Amino acid sequence: MKIHCSSCIQHPILVEAPGGQHDGPTAKISLVEWASVQSIIHRSSIEAMLTDAGLLPTGAQRQANSLSTLLAKTKLLRSEPHEILSNHQNPSGLAFTDQNASKMSELETEYESVTLGAIARKAAQLPNQPPKTTPFVQFFCCIDERECSFRRHLEGSTNLLSPGEGIETFGVPGFFDFPIRHKSAKGDLECTLAPEGNHPPHKVMECWRDNTQSTQWNKKRRLLAQLETQWETWSFCPIRSVILSLVGCIPALINMVLMCCFPTLKRKIVEQIYGEQPETEFENPFTVEESADKLARTLKNIGLYTPDKYGHCIVVLGHGSRTVNNPFDAAHNCGACGGREGGPNARLIASVGNDRQVRASLAERHGISIPDHTHFVGGYHDTSSELVDLYDLDRLPQHLVSSFSKIRRIIDEARGRNALERCGKFMLFKNDKKGDNVNGYMKVDGDDKASALEHVCT
Repeated sequence: MKIHCSSCIQHPILVEAPGGQHDGPTAKISLVEWASVQSIIHRSSIEAMLTDAGLLPTGAQRQANSLSTLLAKTKLLRSEPHEILSNHQNPSGLAFTDQNASKMSELETEYESVTLGAIARKAAQLPNQPPKTTPFVQFFCCIDERECSFRRHLEGSTNLLSPGEGIETFGVPGFFDFPIRHKSAKGDLECTLAPEGNHPPHKVMECWRDNTQSTQWNKKRRLLAQLETQWETWSFCPIRSVILSLVGCIPALINMVLMCCFPTLKRKIVEQIYGEQPETEFENPFTVEESADKLARTLKNIGLYTPDKYGHCIVVLGHGSRTVNNPFDAAHNCGACGGREGGPNARLIASVGNDRQVRASLAERHGISIPDHTHFVGGYHDTSSELVDLYDLDRLPQHLVSSFSKIRRIIDEARGRNALERCGKFMLFKNDKKGDNVNGYMKVDGDDKASALEHVCT
C-alpha cells in the first residue's frame, strides 16, 4: 500500500508499507488530516498522564475542569533556572519533576517494561498467528535507512527455504558496538570506525595471509597507480598534453564509453587486470571479557537470549557506498562508523562470535549460550552497486558448507529485488515483475567516475 500525503503547496510525501507492494491501492490524505490525528494522539496522552497524577478529575467534574482550562493555568516553562542547569531538568512546565538526566536510566527502564509488556500482551491476544518457524539464517544489518528495504527483501525470500524454515533480520548500529581504529593491509590510511567523536584505543591491523601472492598483487597496483599519475601529470603540460591527445585519444574514448554505458563490464576488466585480492587476517584487539561484554550487549538488545532463538548461520553485514566523484561520499557510508565503511566491524564481531573462549565467557558472565551449530559470517553490503562481499568463507564449518549456497541465493534474490525497487524510485525502470517472476536485476555501479546506472532486466 502507498500513501501519498500532500499539503496545499503540493509537496508529496511517499510512505511505503511493509512488503514493498508499489502497485497496490493508494490512499490520499491531506496534511491537515494527518496533523489532526497526531493532535488527538498527543491530547489523549496528556489527559491520561494528568488523570493518573490526579490533576485532571473524572466523571461529571471533567467538563468544568477540562484539559484546556488546566493547561491555561499551567506555566509553559519552569521558573527555576538554577534547577534546570544543575539537574539538567526538562524546562517544560508539563514535564515531571524527575524527568531529568539523573533519572534517565530509571525512566528508560520503566518505558521499556511498560511498552514491551503492552506489546507482548497484545501479541498473545492476536488470533490466527502463523506457526513459529525455526530461523535458518539471520542477518544483522545497520539501522541506516538504506538497509531497510534490503532487510525487507531478505525476509521476503522465504520461497527459497524448506517448510518450517524462516529468515530473520535485525537492525543494529553499524559499528556493532565494536569501536575500532582500522588499518588496511592495502596501505590505506588508518581510519576510525566508530560514531563521530569517539577515540577508540583498540586498533585492528590487517595483514596478508600469503606474502608471495600479496607482493605480486601490490606490484600491479603500484604500477597501474604510477601509470595513472604519469598520465595526469602529462595532461597538465602544454606540449605533452598534445601528444596524449594524438596517441591516447582512442584508449580515452574506449574508457569513456565503458565508463558511461558499460560500467559493470569496465569493473570486471579492471578486476581481471588487478587479479583477485589476496586474503587478509587480523587479531582481535579486545580481551575475551571485553569481547563477551560487547557481544552480550548487542545480543540482548535484539532479543537473542536463549539457544532456541539462533539459526544455523548469522550473517553480519556492514555497509557503505563506493564512489570516486561524489563530494558527499561520506553521507552514503555508515553513520555509525563516522561516515566510513562498516565491513571491518562486521568481520570483527563475526570473528568474536565464533571464538570458543568468548562464547564460554558469554555464557558464564551473561547467561547467553550460543549453540555450537551457529556460525557467524561477516560481510559488506555496497548500497550503491548492491554488491555483497562475504569474508572468511574458507572457515565455514563442515555442516554449513553444503547449505551455504542457499544463503547465497537468498542474498542474491534480495539484491535483485532491492535493485529493481530502487530503479523504480529513480524512474529508470517500471517494476512490473513481482514474486518469483523477478529474474533480472539492475546494478548501480559506483566504482567509476561516471557513477552510471546499468540495469539488466530479462
